[in-house]
Amino acid sequence: MARLILLITTILGVAAAMLSLQSCQGPAAEAAAPTSPREKLTALPDGSTMIARAGSPERRLADWVNADDGSGLTLKFASNYFDPSSIKLSPVGLGHATKIAGILRATPDAQVTLAASGAPNLADQRARALGKFLLDRGLLKTQIAYASRPQHSEAPDNVEITVKRAAAAQ
Repeated sequence: MARLILLITTILGVAAAMLSLQSCQGPAAEAAAPTSPREKLTALPDGSTMIARAGSPERRLADWVNADDGSGLTLKFASNYFDPSSIKLSPVGLGHATKIAGILRATPDAQVTLAASGAPNLADQRARALGKFLLDRGLLKTQIAYASRPQHSEAPDNVEITVKRAAAAQ
């Protein structure tokens, strides 16, 4: 009986090895073309680099940082960047906020104003939650200010992020 089990185990092992070798004989796979062209790569003043899609909030912010022309920049942090009727960042919002925080941390002379627009309580709370997130990611309290926009209950609960250089902010 032991010999029979040993024979069956050996046959199964040889069959598995043959199937494994056959799977290696398929056509050679070609390397995929790179999906991130150079235009998506940008460098920040602190020497770090990042990939950001053209037109994305992070790319607009990185381009503003690199321009250093004294102008300001306003980004909309849309209501879908938060969970519905909540101050918690959605997965999409968390990704954008993390990249924005990294860029702002690399720009110590940036002054950020978070302005709430929409339903009075929720929009203000979202602006404060985003400010706390930026603080937790390394921005200084002196870099962040809060403002309110005219409140309209039917307007989406957006947070506008306005960024200026410290010298231009005054």
